[in-house]
Amino acid sequence: MIAASVGFAVMGTFVKAVSASVPTGEIVLWRSALTTLVVLGLAVQSGGSLVPVNVGMHVVRGLMGVASMVLYFTAISRL
Repeated sequence: MIAASVGFAVMGTFVKAVSASVPTGEIVLWRSALTTLVVLGLAVQSGGSLVPVNVGMHVVRGLMGVASMVLYFTAISRL
């Protein structure tokens, strides 16, 4: 729990630092790309599957995640 809090604080600090020169959409893109690499690495290492059971809900969850990230990063950049 403490590690998650520190992670969010560090991410917010980085977003605030780069938001003056980088658009929010690009920040979201790079954050998502790094997360994708980490998840893929962990899935390959553990031999897990990334095939969703319910594709429709998986798409909805992804869209909601991107929307929330854009709004969160926009709010941080305007503080």
